[in-house]
Amino acid sequence: MQRITISLLVAIVGTVGGATSSLAACNEKARFQAAGAYAECELREVGKFVLGSGDKFYKNVSRCRVRYTSEWERKLAATCGPTRFLVGGGTVADRLTALQWEQKTDDGSVHDKDNVYAWSLGDGLGTDADGPAFSAFLATLNSAPCFAAHCDWRLPTRAELNTILAEPYPCTTIPCVDELVFGPTLPEIYWTATTSSTSPFYAWGVDFGTGVVGSGSNKSFLPHAVRAVRGGL
Repeated sequence: MQRITISLLVAIVGTVGGATSSLAACNEKARFQAAGAYAECELREVGKFVLGSGDKFYKNVSRCRVRYTSEWERKLAATCGPTRFLVGGGTVADRLTALQWEQKTDDGSVHDKDNVYAWSLGDGLGTDADGPAFSAFLATLNSAPCFAAHCDWRLPTRAELNTILAEPYPCTTIPCVDELVFGPTLPEIYWTATTSSTSPFYAWGVDFGTGVVGSGSNKSFLPHAVRAVRGGL
């Protein structure tokens, strides 16, 4: 089973809307406890999914996320402030997860929502992270002077990308994300960095049209959309 490493990220300090915003002001103990419970729940459901049915998994892993994000209202908002997402400079800082996301655009740039990439090279037989999602998209973001002055952009894990879905599965809002926060978004599959535990030729993806979190995307056969992130959940 694919393991997710929880990095005890104390803070992300970034420039948001022209002002420096530190996520360290939040209740770190409560935030780490919430992240740990989410990771445990998400991995447990993934373990069941390997032996079980898809639709049940989609619903159960969605419940993990709903419980996790509800921690914002129950424990964190009082100390972190009323706003979970801080938007500015083409990025979105999440004060629950301490992740900083790329905000997508519709302007033909490297951030354009319509850009799609293969995960790996190899005409359906690739396994390595050497496709244009890494060699073109991320390489551009991480080339000096680097996007938003940070050079550590990467693809999100399965658990991380799941956290920005706007609704529980099945989604009724299409795309299933707050576009006022995260920018224009294709209602399609977005790559994650998480390789399937049953086949190295496949990687997990999150479908922002339906809310499905699935492991059936061939790394080099079909290109998918991408959204960069930095920090660690």
